Amino acid sequence: MRAANCDIEQEHRQFKRAVDQALRARGSRDFADRAAYNRFLQNLVKQRNLRRQTRDLFPSLVFRRAYDDLQGQTPERADRHYVRVLHLAASTSECEVEAALTRLLDQHVTPTFDAVRDLVRGPADKRVPELGTPVFDFNPYVRLFGREATTHG
Repeated sequence: MRAANCDIEQEHRQFKRAVDQALRARGSRDFADRAAYNRFLQNLVKQRNLRRQTRDLFPSLVFRRAYDDLQGQTPERADRHYVRVLHLAASTSECEVEAALTRLLDQHVTPTFDAVRDLVRGPADKRVPELGTPVFDFNPYVRLFGREATTHG
């Protein structure tokens, strides 16, 4: 719960700083009335949310370039491909997905989900190795604690 409070407090401090900066940029802290001040705050919140959404949708310029390329090549399926690429980045490695996107874009290949996944996919053999039954040697413990340790179960 403490971490959540810290996050909220940090967000509050950042918003207060953004309000202060916006008021300075505006050149005045005076408003005609309370409604004008509320509109000012609402616009500021909208701008911050839009920036946050853009940052989440396009983690880097490479992701933006990939989306733009998808829009140009396959506009009817661009959103579907891109959301799947974002999910792949979130569930594997954003850096690896970004490298795959860069490679595809440099080769002038449309960065569809399948093309990106094929480059990001690790080794084909991801089976869990079979392990044998472990053998436990309790003799060191018996010597350390004596015979009575083996009778208490």
